[in-house]
Amino acid sequence: MDGEAGFLVEPESAEDLADKLRTLLGDGELRHRMGEVGKLRVQTVLGKKVR
Repeated sequence: MDGEAGFLVEPESAEDLADKLRTLLGDGELRHRMGEVGKLRVQTVLGKKVR
């Protein structure tokens, strides 16, 4: 799951969180892809229609 719809971050690690945020800020395609995967997960698991 890590890297598909989001990232796992080491607990209490501001440095790890900052690294993951920098990755997302620098990669628009990755942000879009993760958003689409997350949207599909909500539709599949929760049965909710998402725009």
